[in-house]
Amino acid sequence: MSWGSSRSMTEIITPSPMSSGATEQGHADLIAFLNDVPVLAARLDAECRYQQANRTYVEMFGLTQQSIIGLHVADVLTPTGWNTVKPYIEIALTGKPVSYEAVLPFRQGMRFAQVNYTPRLDNSGTVIGFFVVALDVHEVVVAQRAAAQRARDLDLLLDHLPAMVASFDRQKRYLSLNRLYRQALNLREDHQDALAIRQSEEQLRTTLNSIGDAVISTDTLGQVVRMNYVAERLTGWRQSEAAGRHITEVLKIVHDPDRSPVINPVDTVMRTRRVVGLANHTVLISRGGEEYQIADSAAPILSETGDLHGVVMVFRDVTHEYELQSQLRQNERLQSIGQLAGGIAHDFSNMLGGILGAAQLISLRCGNKLDPQSRDFLQTIQATALRAADLTGKLTAFARKANYTFAATNLNAVVEDTIKILRHTIDRKISISLQSDGAAHVVNGNSAALHSALLNIGINASHAMPQGGEIDITLSRRLLTEVGGEWAAFKLKPGWFVEIDIADTGFGIAPEHMSKVFEPFFTTKAPGVGTGLGLAAVYGTILDHQGAIHVQSEVGRGSTFRLLLPETADLPQTTAPAPHASVQPSRRTVLLIDDEQMLLDVLRCMLQTLGYEVITANDGQAAIDTFDNHQSAIDLVITDMNLPVKNGAEVIAHIRAMSPDCRILVSTGYSESDALYSVDRLGVSGVLRKPYTIEALEEALLKAFS
Repeated sequence: MSWGSSRSMTEIITPSPMSSGATEQGHADLIAFLNDVPVLAARLDAECRYQQANRTYVEMFGLTQQSIIGLHVADVLTPTGWNTVKPYIEIALTGKPVSYEAVLPFRQGMRFAQVNYTPRLDNSGTVIGFFVVALDVHEVVVAQRAAAQRARDLDLLLDHLPAMVASFDRQKRYLSLNRLYRQALNLREDHQDALAIRQSEEQLRTTLNSIGDAVISTDTLGQVVRMNYVAERLTGWRQSEAAGRHITEVLKIVHDPDRSPVINPVDTVMRTRRVVGLANHTVLISRGGEEYQIADSAAPILSETGDLHGVVMVFRDVTHEYELQSQLRQNERLQSIGQLAGGIAHDFSNMLGGILGAAQLISLRCGNKLDPQSRDFLQTIQATALRAADLTGKLTAFARKANYTFAATNLNAVVEDTIKILRHTIDRKISISLQSDGAAHVVNGNSAALHSALLNIGINASHAMPQGGEIDITLSRRLLTEVGGEWAAFKLKPGWFVEIDIADTGFGIAPEHMSKVFEPFFTTKAPGVGTGLGLAAVYGTILDHQGAIHVQSEVGRGSTFRLLLPETADLPQTTAPAPHASVQPSRRTVLLIDDEQMLLDVLRCMLQTLGYEVITANDGQAAIDTFDNHQSAIDLVITDMNLPVKNGAEVIAHIRAMSPDCRILVSTGYSESDALYSVDRLGVSGVLRKPYTIEALEEALLKAFS
């Protein structure tokens, strides 16, 4: 800080040659002027004794203008102050002006002052003393040093962030680099000036606020020192409000499952001086009550000498990623349950096939010989087996193992037919409305399966509205350019989809039940009202159609099921297939292949009852050998797909190679790969869905031979 030249100060203090009266008046005016300026001014002799001092000077030391005259500098500044200023006074007494900044003992305490000494010379040039002009700059220096310290703290904070951080000016020159960035550039500290790095507190603060993660730094007591904008937004605390508060008051974090408090990571870092990361499922509860899933780490802020300055916490909002991972886990869980359900359904289908077939054979052979009560029991067995078969059908739909024939399907017609059935089925106090964008909504699908899926959703909605309500169905086209968000858990490809929204005004679904609504056998309905398989079957059907399903619900306000199905440009079939002519089965031979001996025996009897000759095989290799030995006599093959030794696909491939025209029916509880075992891919004449009745078997045979 400069106070002008020594000459100008001498000219101000030293009287100019004029008359004695004028000189005295000018001297008085000058003294009056100096008394009024907020600058410390004094005149001392060569022995460092005060000859004169202005009002500001004496007041700063708690003296008066009369009492300071004749005092030595050491008497006014105390020995400590004298030792500080003595070297500079010695320079001034040699005739050289001096300017310096020092901490001096003023009446208010030790304060920073900017001091100037100007030598006083007589006419011969001998030093006869010096002038002192000083300014109290304590607040300015403290503010400057505080700003510099904040800049250093910010720089240290950025250096400890677990990320590369840099800022640039408009000329794309570096403004600041943190430690990781410098290490990545292999940049030494002494090279930073060459890159025009100009770090300041404002620039560093701007850099900190530009970071996408939340950053909070604390001192060694765990009190908040600094927060960036993201941290303010997530915690709900402003920097000015949080500063000085303990980190546990500002950053409230709990474990998601049980809401138990999380151990303060700042304490752990200060105790271990190591980087600490939070466990998964950690929830941040903001000042306003909002909750965020967060992932974070806390690291010690260490100086170059290893001194601990505090802790920096860096965390980010991973709520969306957490929800996505939850959806993926739920999807994987449903797939695992689906595999189990498919296996169970397959085994049950075989057993039900034996039960249903045996009951029908008894009825055909002995029905007239049984008493009425026994015939009723027999009919009960058949009816119960068919009901169980319907349940296994829903299980296989959930497991995505149903045997569908896909074709271009008009969803407008499917939805309208579904609404007609619902209006005649559910309570009339429930109104049903349809809104459509008027487009031709065509998908590659199975109309019966889609029809059943929509019915299941509609019936499920009606159960949630026992006092009446509304079901609103919306049909529209939707373009997905990205398949993230709520659809990320499904294997969708960008493109056009048909969207079906089915909204009801029912009870809604409780949050704790949302992740289970598509699980088989899960239901909140009263016993006897539902099986818990309806929505599970819907889920499997939609996935079977390469689509996706998502549910939104709020307790007391209803639920909305949103379905997406890939759109196709194919035209739906409008012509009905020609009726099949009746063909007599006389002298026709069937090769029957199944690994379940009980079912094999029952099916053989059913075929024989229908008038066919039957040859059996109970594994894939035996079937191939039997066909090779009796090829000329075999008119049709009925085979299961899940066979030991060689599977059904291998058996069919062998038969096709040996006899391309041989008729083949697939008899299965499920298909292990819809693409591989579809009717079109294998070229079979039809599919018999286990368990099936003797009438269904006869119809399939007649179609195959027509």
